[in-house]
Amino acid sequence: MLNILNRITLFFLILFFISCSAFRGKKNYCQTDKPLDFIKFKLKIEYVSGKEKSKFRAILKESKKISSLVFLTPLNKVVVKIEFLNSQACVINLDKKKYAIDCIDNLLYDLWGLHIKYRDFLSLLRGNKIELENLDCIFSSNGKLKSIVFKKENIYLKIDIIKVKKIRAIMQKSRLDNYKMVDIKDVFR
Repeated sequence: MLNILNRITLFFLILFFISCSAFRGKKNYCQTDKPLDFIKFKLKIEYVSGKEKSKFRAILKESKKISSLVFLTPLNKVVVKIEFLNSQACVINLDKKKYAIDCIDNLLYDLWGLHIKYRDFLSLLRGNKIELENLDCIFSSNGKLKSIVFKKENIYLKIDIIKVKKIRAIMQKSRLDNYKMVDIKDVFR
């Protein structure tokens, strides 16, 4: 009787481990096994292009190896996520199950019409001054960057820096198995 009970228990344990391993999936290209030091920026963004207006909040987590930019609704639902690795950016629309891969240096132009490289944008957020036409930086009385304003013809972009803090975290790439790859201009449609 004990032998049969041991075999049944062993059978269910093997079945359990097989089912658990089926959900592990492939290791993500930007997954980190060890916690990294990130700078976390909470941003409020206002974008106007012609008659199109949008306001949203965003969180940017940036480390030396990996970065991600998450756009939130007023109820803190993640709508769009951008993951950066090396020279590529993966723009993911979570609502419409679409994604696009873009060159990291073209991303800000493709999204908002800004002629600025992503690394220069990060440097700007950290408070470093960059000479760029149609760009104004507003600093607080203690010398920290408060806002970035970009005005050009029919484009107005204002980025308010709400909070900056250092965090330690593990980052994992989004799984894109059920998402459709589209052109960068079609991600938001």
